[in-house]
Amino acid sequence: MWRLAATFFGCGAIPRAPGTFASAVAASIAFVPGMYAARGLPMLGFGVAAYVLSVVAARKLFGDRVGQEDPSWFTLDEACGMWLALWRPETPRPVDVLLAFVLFRVFDIAKPWFIRTSQELPGGHGIVMDDALAGIAACGLGIVAGGFLP
Repeated sequence: MWRLAATFFGCGAIPRAPGTFASAVAASIAFVPGMYAARGLPMLGFGVAAYVLSVVAARKLFGDRVGQEDPSWFTLDEACGMWLALWRPETPRPVDVLLAFVLFRVFDIAKPWFIRTSQELPGGHGIVMDDALAGIAACGLGIVAGGFLP
C-alpha cells in the first residue's frame, strides 16, 4: 500500500522520466470540472495532503534510511509539487497549466540552492520538501508570467 502511494499509483514504475510523467498526471487534475470552484483551495489541499502522505510513506518504506534515499520511483512528491505549482486564485487557462508544468519541472530538475539544501531535512521531509519548494516557486513565477500571456 505504501509503495503504491509512493509511486503515485504506479507513475513511478514508468521506465523513463517517472517524475515528469507523474507531474503530467498530477497536472491533468486541473481540467476536472469544478476544481477551482473554491478559488483553488482543492489544489492546495491536494498538495498539502500529498506532502504529508509522502513523509509518512518515506518513513514506512525507508525506516532508518529515510534521509539517505530518494529513488526515482518515489513520485508522490512530484504530485505534491505539481499541485502546489497549479494553485491559482482563479481558474487557470490551459496555458497557465502548461506554464506551471514547465516551471515546476525546471525548478525540480535544476534545484537552485534554496531547493537543493532542503533535501537535507530529516525524517522524510527532505524527500518531498525540494518538490514542494519547486512547486511554490513555479506557482509564484507562473502567476506573474501568466499575466503577460494571452
